[in-house]
Amino acid sequence: MAEWTQSAAIAAANDCLVGVYLDITNRRRHRLRNWAPPGTMSHMVSADVSSQLRRGVLEFCVLGLLKRRDRYGFDLVRELGDLGLVAGEGTIYPLLSRLRRDRLVESIWQQSESGPPRRYYRLTAEGAARAETFVQLWMPFRDAVDSILTPETEQT
Repeated sequence: MAEWTQSAAIAAANDCLVGVYLDITNRRRHRLRNWAPPGTMSHMVSADVSSQLRRGVLEFCVLGLLKRRDRYGFDLVRELGDLGLVAGEGTIYPLLSRLRRDRLVESIWQQSESGPPRRYYRLTAEGAARAETFVQLWMPFRDAVDSILTPETEQT
């Protein structure tokens, strides 16, 4: 494995630090963008991991909610937001469009009691099958990760 040392050349650029690293073993220089001083990396890594986890399961959370009942877009945004899975509408509507294009959900327009008609989303048979497949894969995957991350004293 390559040994890495930080060179003295660290410069501020575009409101972020740019680090230049030397790969002693391979005698190459590498530029690493968004390098941050010690103490800030853990926050950056934590936010990135959290974002990646949300992105990986969001589609299946939407399918799971639609499995329970038909919903309109903002209803999904609100429920997923309350659970901390989305920050706003900018994530859900493109996802719903892709799910429609992939024929995992279908949409229908319904008159709203207050305001303009709303587009309601409904799970298709293919979407229900995809959701069920995910559940079958998720449970053993989750248990395996938990068995690794949970200290032995907590496992019973």
